[in-house]
Amino acid sequence: MVQVVVQNMAGVSIVLSLSLSKTVLDVKNAVTVEWGMPTRCQDLFHGNVRLKDGDVLGDHYKGGDIRLNLLLSLAGVCSDLESGSRRRQWSAFDTLKALGSRGGETAVSAVSDRLRDVDAPIRLAAVEALGSIVRRGDSFAVSAVLQHLEHVDADVRRCAVDALGQVALRGDDATVSRLVELLEDDDPYVREACLNVLGGLAEANDLHTSLALSGSLNDEDPFVRGAAVKALGRIAECSVPDTL
Repeated sequence: MVQVVVQNMAGVSIVLSLSLSKTVLDVKNAVTVEWGMPTRCQDLFHGNVRLKDGDVLGDHYKGGDIRLNLLLSLAGVCSDLESGSRRRQWSAFDTLKALGSRGGETAVSAVSDRLRDVDAPIRLAAVEALGSIVRRGDSFAVSAVLQHLEHVDADVRRCAVDALGQVALRGDDATVSRLVELLEDDDPYVREACLNVLGGLAEANDLHTSLALSGSLNDEDPFVRGAAVKALGRIAECSVPDTL
């Protein structure tokens, strides 16, 4: 057995007792257990040498402890998201959801870009993933999603609206105003999505938004009209104080 000391970029270390016959992948699996960092996002270095998953610890043992430096790497995951392979893309989404907010702006950009994927299930997976990798109200995530509201494809616009429902805060005036504008979208599915999200984001005292939603009660599409009723009801509920 040998002591393997793994230190991350924050200077925090863990000490693992492993057999010299174990591989670098075994070390990564142990790091995942200790720190919750997916193996796909780990880069381990011994000195200046980047280790491969199949490398055996014994090949790097020169007596004493084996000291490794851990870096967070999203290169492989981002490549998977852009691969066009649904299997690899879904795996990448799962990896990023497990990583959570530690993926930072790189992860947010990579996932939000998939809102315009040609594959509808991948667009939906991107919406779900965004809700897992950022805290609600994250300004970078909101900005990254907002840009897709201008897309020529209505399905992309609708997915972007759904994503805003995952990342924006109630009372975000800029986001609410942009969604109100989209109530005039040519596509009824986009209009319906906007109403569903606005019901969760608009404040009860926002008269302008309430009036805009009321206008949708006369929409030519019955599903849009139904969504308007539900949205106005949700906003009204926010104005009723909790009772004992």
